[in-house]
Amino acid sequence: MVKLFASDGTTLLATSSTVTIYDAGLGLGFVGAKPRHRPVCHETLHFKTVVPPSALHSEMARKWYFYFGIRLSATGVPPAPKTLRLGAGQAHLVSTRKVNSHEYAVSWTYTFRVGHDGYYWLPNLCQRDIEAKDGLNLPGHHSCGNKTIPANLAYLG
Repeated sequence: MVKLFASDGTTLLATSSTVTIYDAGLGLGFVGAKPRHRPVCHETLHFKTVVPPSALHSEMARKWYFYFGIRLSATGVPPAPKTLRLGAGQAHLVSTRKVNSHEYAVSWTYTFRVGHDGYYWLPNLCQRDIEAKDGLNLPGHHSCGNKTIPANLAYLG
């Protein structure tokens, strides 16, 4: 609910209806990708997440789900993969660390074989939404934890 007051600060001019607003957190994206070596690529990526300070510890403790997809081509760079698979690329969490009172970082590694082909790869990671427990994220299930996901999924939680 929003209340609008006159410039005197005491005269109420209008009141809005109550609306539920959800905070899905803010992922700051992947950093740390480096040129890959053939025929097997080993990646270590870092992902930072901003959350309300009151939810930091519960969010840091939650399980992460890692997705990966790759397309290979003997004749150049192929189009992006259309789906990503849970656990592909032998991904595993290396560390979770607090950055400050409202931000934490996770680091994870994964490995994939490209041989001498052209390739296009996409990683993704998520945590299942738990809005009812700590007030963060969206209500319901949004594909996180499924065996496969579309590569172009707008929200994964």
